[in-house]
Amino acid sequence: MHNINNKIVITIDDNGTGIDEKILGNVFDPYFTTHQEGEGMGLGLYMSQMTLKKHMNGSITLENIEDGARAKKITLNSSPSKS
Repeated sequence: MHNINNKIVITIDDNGTGIDEKILGNVFDPYFTTHQEGEGMGLGLYMSQMTLKKHMNGSITLENIEDGARAKKITLNSSPSKS
């Protein structure tokens, strides 16, 4: 985790096979899943993205890297808001 220009950036890398480029643009779509029918609803990444956008003014991005995949959570305001 690091702070860049008042943005908190959390980066998580894995060492798996990455994400198929053909589906990378769809992984945040509601009900999108690569699982067999009945094994997943396809809402996990969608709900995570919507929660970050709506409640934290942030986002998640996914990208393939040389040794797997990388997820970045970016929250735009690193200081607490004053209510």
